[in-house]
Amino acid sequence: MGASNTKKGTPPHSFSSEWSKKASLYKHKMKTFSKLTTCHGPAHVIRNRGTCFGWMWGVITFVLCICLMTIQVELLITFFKREIQTQTTLETAKISGLPLPSIIICNRGFFSKAKMKGDCEDIILRCFYMDTFNATQCCEEFRPIPTVTGLCFDRHQKTDQQTSSGELNGFGMFAKLPADDLMEFVPEMIDMTKLIKVGIQVTVTSNMSYPGYLVMGQGSILTPHELTSLRISLTELTRGYCYFYYYYYYYYCYYHYYYYYYYYHYYYYYYFYYYYHYYF
Repeated sequence: MGASNTKKGTPPHSFSSEWSKKASLYKHKMKTFSKLTTCHGPAHVIRNRGTCFGWMWGVITFVLCICLMTIQVELLITFFKREIQTQTTLETAKISGLPLPSIIICNRGFFSKAKMKGDCEDIILRCFYMDTFNATQCCEEFRPIPTVTGLCFDRHQKTDQQTSSGELNGFGMFAKLPADDLMEFVPEMIDMTKLIKVGIQVTVTSNMSYPGYLVMGQGSILTPHELTSLRISLTELTRGYCYFYYYYYYYYCYYHYYYYYYYYHYYYYYYFYYYYHYYF
């Protein structure tokens, strides 16, 4: 009887056969890649492997890959070390500046004592234009005006000019809502949906317009802890003195200022007025 040295388990030459299968699969994939790729370097290296031409393309491809990675690293480092460059543009009005329009402040509380009668200091805390003013100094420039929505306060200053653009170069103010201002009423007597427009309403209008009816449908409602900015552009229309014959009446046109301003997506226009005979 003799003993056999063959061990049970992996058959002889199994490792070399698996390696040859993987190598053939790798060669097949590389050939497929060389046929489909649009990159010249790897395609020439694979097709001409083992020749001088293939070695030449291999060196060229390797050097170019190193250069590409170096450039990418340098661009990445430059991107993180770059300095942010900003440009600030200051627009200055010609001569003395642009005249500011009138500002109307109304308390839109549905049932409000201050809406019927009250002081300007009950609504305005302070304002600033060229300087900062307290409530008393600021209210000296406002006048009470009765409107269809109640008592409002109008700031009508024809001499105010704004020479530079920006919200800090114009007129600004801080307003407040009276805390204990509501009258006693039964909530069931009104539609509660009408209480949506509750707050301080700010209306910007032309210096030549009567504010009594403008505050009814125009203006921005300010709620507590809210900041609102209105941008205004002034356009001057010069029509001269024009005479026309219209239904046996002569009329002539003046030129006026009109303001074009926007608040978010709402646009309000104030056009120039035409007069014929005594009135339009």
